Amino acid sequence: SRTDGVLVGDESTLELALSTPGLNMVTLAQDVKLTKSITANDDSQVVIDLAGHTLTSTATRVITAQEGGSVMVCNGDIDASGKDGVYAVAGNVTLKDVNLKNANEGILVYDNKSSLNGDSVISFSGCTIEAKEDGLWIYGNGALSEENTTIVIDDCKITGKNYSGMICNGS
Repeated sequence: SRTDGVLVGDESTLELALSTPGLNMVTLAQDVKLTKSITANDDSQVVIDLAGHTLTSTATRVITAQEGGSVMVCNGDIDASGKDGVYAVAGNVTLKDVNLKNANEGILVYDNKSSLNGDSVISFSGCTIEAKEDGLWIYGNGALSEENTTIVIDDCKITGKNYSGMICNGS
């Protein structure tokens, strides 16, 4: 069976909750500061309701979804503290009503680095993504898979201050 809505208030309880088998979602009880990336891989699923709070991270990447892992974050702010916001390699990422700020690179999709030749599915709705370099960088894996990297953007503002809002290469 699955459990919904465990409240967390710091990095250690968040890490423990996300490593609990069968847990469906965690909800922030207050602002949380991280020193490690939130990572989903090998078909694992991470769902975080920010509940109007801020998730601040000094990790190289705030969120990583790779090789079939799935991450959904909703309802609050992510402060990347000058590091990269979201990194996906053949992973699934959903951001809904999230403001990603202070990122070096906002969202990086590097399907060309997938050891499984997989493709990411990325979905943003009602978000603001602000990055120093690129807001969204997509690098598909070309003809290595039958599918394509998929990006769905609905009612979002994506800003890359030094380079571009969005840059794409591959499929």
